[in-house]
This record gives sequence, structure tokens and C-alpha cells, in this order.
Amino acid sequence: MTRTLALALLAFAALPPSLAEAQEFEKTCAYALAEHGTEKKTDCSVSWRNPATGKIYCFSTEQTKQLFLQDPEENIRKAEDVFAKLRKKQ
Repeated sequence: MTRTLALALLAFAALPPSLAEAQEFEKTCAYALAEHGTEKKTDCSVSWRNPATGKIYCFSTEQTKQLFLQDPEENIRKAEDVFAKLRKKQ
């Protein structure tokens, strides 16, 4: 990957979500889903855009975002599984 492309992807991932964009998990903290199996609603003021997919993930704090990003692929998978199970119960 070229340095220019890497910098562009980092800049894209750091962009805050616009109000018009849909966030993954309906503004639920992705870390709470992945790590605790619970829904914790957020205002998405702390978020991360996956540079590979463009999807936006919300977090309750900067600390939970950093914990999530230690293994984003695995945490996304776990959060998706939990979110799907929680939606089936509703």
C-alpha cells in the first residue's frame, strides 16, 4: 500500500459520521455488543469508520473505541452476532 493511500484511508476512517449516514447497530456501542453482549445507546460522538467497508461504528467512550480497535475484525463479527440475536428476541 502506498503512503498516500494509507494516509487517505486513515483520514477517511477518522471522519465523524454525518447525521444523514446510518450507523451500524442503530447507534449502539459496538464494544458493548462485542464484549458484553449488551446494548448501550450512544450519540455517536465517538465513532470509527471502517476503511475497508465504509461502515460507521459508534462507541460510548474513546476508551471503548480503542479497546474495540485492538481486534476490529473479530469485534465486528462478535457485535454483528449479538446484535442479530438481540433483534430476533424483539
